[in-house]
Amino acid sequence: MIQNRLVRFAWLAGLAALMAGCDNNFVASGTMVQGVECLLFEADGGKQYVLDKIDGLVPGDQVTVIGQLDPNCATVCSTGNGCITATLVLADNDQIDTCGKLIAGAECPLFQADGSLGTYVLDQYGGFGVGARVRVNGQILTDCATTCMQGDGCVHVTQISACLE
Repeated sequence: MIQNRLVRFAWLAGLAALMAGCDNNFVASGTMVQGVECLLFEADGGKQYVLDKIDGLVPGDQVTVIGQLDPNCATVCSTGNGCITATLVLADNDQIDTCGKLIAGAECPLFQADGSLGTYVLDQYGGFGVGARVRVNGQILTDCATTCMQGDGCVHVTQISACLE
């Protein structure tokens, strides 16, 4: 668990560095809380924000938010320190550790987990190619943008190996 958090922190730090040239870039971890009218993201520092992407999130969820801050946004929420247009919302519990097959997508390989109709773009393939049976351990990212133009999300891979099952 600690190793996964360190890998995730390093990955987020790299993404934050890429965003450094953007105005109002925002990267923070925190908790989803119920405001008076809206579900809000409360950053670890205590400030609360309205998110544009809250699908499936509930009060108490621990998340990391990456996006752009608009401190002067118009919103129906009476509380908050601004709005976040989220590029990525990572829930702390969206993990995958399963076998599946790498299949050919239109633009890039996709990982299809065993017993699942969903397909995912991996952030690294560990030298494996289309047709390989692999075990993938990592974090599922449902709000990701890729050049693949396919898939039900992405996986930030912590480990990939041959599946021997």
